[in-house]
Formats: sequence, C-alpha cells, structure tokens
Amino acid sequence: MCLTKVITQLHTCRSNGNIYSAKAPITPQLNSNYDASFIAGMLQLRYIYSMPVERIVKLFAENNFQINKSTAHSLLRKSALLLERLDDVMKAAVLEDHYIGMDESYHTVLVKKSNENDKGSVKGYIWCALAMTKKLLHFFYDNGSRSEEVFLNFIPTDYNGAISSNGLQFYKRVKSDEYPNAIRLSCFQHCKGCFLDIKSDPDAREIVGLPTLPAQ
Repeated sequence: MCLTKVITQLHTCRSNGNIYSAKAPITPQLNSNYDASFIAGMLQLRYIYSMPVERIVKLFAENNFQINKSTAHSLLRKSALLLERLDDVMKAAVLEDHYIGMDESYHTVLVKKSNENDKGSVKGYIWCALAMTKKLLHFFYDNGSRSEEVFLNFIPTDYNGAISSNGLQFYKRVKSDEYPNAIRLSCFQHCKGCFLDIKSDPDAREIVGLPTLPAQ
C-alpha cells in the first residue's frame, strides 16, 4: 500500500480581529484576460518610464500584440484602485509591528510647466516605513511633501512600540506626550556618518572601526 502526503497551503489574513482564508484570484482583475505580470509591465511603462497610453498601445502593436486604448486605460484605472486598497492594508500591517524604522528620500517629480522657463520638474519626497519584526516595507507618498504632517498622519498617537529614524525635528515628536506608548531610537548609521566626517581624529577612527554586532 502506498501512502501519499498532500500539503495544502492556506492563504489567510486578519482584519478587524477576524481571520479570513481565501484562494488568490488567477488574475488581479475579475473577468479579465490579463495576468499580473502584463499589468505590472503596463504600470512600469506608464509610471516609471512616463509613457503615454497611446505610445504603450503603439509599442504593443509594433510587437504584434493588439490592445485598444480604452482597454489600456481601464486596466490602469482598476489597478490604481487595487493598489490603493493594498496601500491601506500594508500600512495597517506595518503599524501592528512594535519596532518600525522610518526614513524619507527625495526624487525628481515631473510636473506641468507653468511657463517656458519652468523646467517641468520638482524635488519631491517618498517615505518608507519598515516593520522590523514582520519584514514588511511600506512606501508612501503625499504630493512629494516632507512636512511634519505627513509623518503625524502616518503614525497614530496610540502607536505602541519603538520608531528608529534620523534626527529630523518632527521625528522627535514621538518623545512628546502625544505618543505616550511610543519611544524613539536614533539611527546609528547617521551617528556613524558624523564620526566619518571627522575621520582625521584618531578617536573617531577608533569608533568607526568598532566591530558590528550580529543581527538578532
């Protein structure tokens, strides 16, 4: 007699205290013939390489793949709705972690020119929050703003845990009475950078050369 062991993976998620189990859909969009890789490629062309939909459709046609413009617009619009939902879920999952690392970095954002001397781009910021325990990384964006309000809108005042960050002033709000259950941790990489700036000092060189503790 031959015995066969069958392992079935269950995909579960938690929402509002309840556990839900469901199979992942074959395609991200119901009643669609386009799979996730194709939609991801369209999103890359449109938003990473800034290609207009008309040019994307033409590019596909030149490679013997026909898709009309209205279908392409529909795929992009529906994908945006899915990504908005995913963004909400990712944020909630990250904020459940009791140890978060945060940072923000600038990038060039294309904008409509206001006059002929306008270069058509501005300096904008994208934020990230890393759930250290869950190993989840969440990027978020608010019209390129680096203001304190973006941070305060992301971290609720009832957050319970530690937040590691650089030394920007608004991160220090975590140490105020507004966040009674949160603590702030300074980023040691930024501290190390200060010693690297004075590496001609022998004490600074000694500190920079200290061995790194293994990750726990």
